[in-house]
Amino acid sequence: MSPRFAISYGLIIGGALSNLFDRVFLGYVVDYIDLRVWPVFNLSDSCITVGIGLLLFYSFKPPKTQS
Repeated sequence: MSPRFAISYGLIIGGALSNLFDRVFLGYVVDYIDLRVWPVFNLSDSCITVGIGLLLFYSFKPPKTQS
């Protein structure tokens, strides 16, 4: 697995585990970033979104060919 896919999956899994931890131990997910023009979110949500964005970006990029 290439490092860029590992980073993407790491962001997604890390964000999901963080939200799961909040849900299991607190009963709700703590959202603490409020930009007033966007729905309230947290760092875990951002990690999941960035990880999925990177995964999509790299999946459309053609693979390098070895010569």
